[in-house]
Amino acid sequence: MPPLPFYMESHQEMTDDQYFRHDDRSVDEIVDVNGDPLPRIFDAALMPSYRLVPRERLIVYNSEKQVFQLQKMTTTPGYPPNTIEVEEDTVVVYGSWGHELCSPAAWAVYLGPGSRYNATGLIDLDPDDEVISRGEIEGLSRAVDVAAEICAAEPSLCKIRITCLTEFDVKGLGLLMKYWIKGEKLEWKPDGNYFDLLKRLSEKVDRILSAGRDDLDIKFWWILADDHYREATTMAREASRGYYSEYPD
Repeated sequence: MPPLPFYMESHQEMTDDQYFRHDDRSVDEIVDVNGDPLPRIFDAALMPSYRLVPRERLIVYNSEKQVFQLQKMTTTPGYPPNTIEVEEDTVVVYGSWGHELCSPAAWAVYLGPGSRYNATGLIDLDPDDEVISRGEIEGLSRAVDVAAEICAAEPSLCKIRITCLTEFDVKGLGLLMKYWIKGEKLEWKPDGNYFDLLKRLSEKVDRILSAGRDDLDIKFWWILADDHYREATTMAREASRGYYSEYPD
């Protein structure tokens, strides 16, 4: 009998709402419970090229391209082992949202200090929207838009990594959407409006990938809040607070 995959060894009960690193530990790929690849999910902690890079060095700002990029362990021949290098075709994007008391909610996209691609705007809420859910998804959606525009204008960039503050968004977009669309019953499913927001974002990514370059790659990455995310949130709150400065009446 062949040995069990590593994830079968480490989990007594496997469920459809989990994802894992590839059983081949030389492969930078995330898989589901069946070992099938999940092309929408990025997780540096589970990928061999990134997992040994110190967290404080994993994301760096490229002042020439004016975007955040990933660093990884080098695979370039001739370099000593454990050498860290910039992954030159990556774009790491932070999308967030925020609002001040009695001000409209706003979104923000942050790609680095002083980046010409940083952007903010107000969120046009629908009557059925729950503000927090809509804010989270709007920030991610705008991040996808901005990153896709950057890659369309800059041929050297093609790997888009959208940071997410909640694991639910990553699993929903990268793992569970296919089950929800098929109507399969899972314990983990969002309420109707939140599901619609996630579904629209998933469909947007589908459209961008189908209409864009063959090498374009969009993945969602669950992270803990860091200084970059906090800066994005600050930008969104400033945009919200600035609404009444622009429209005092």
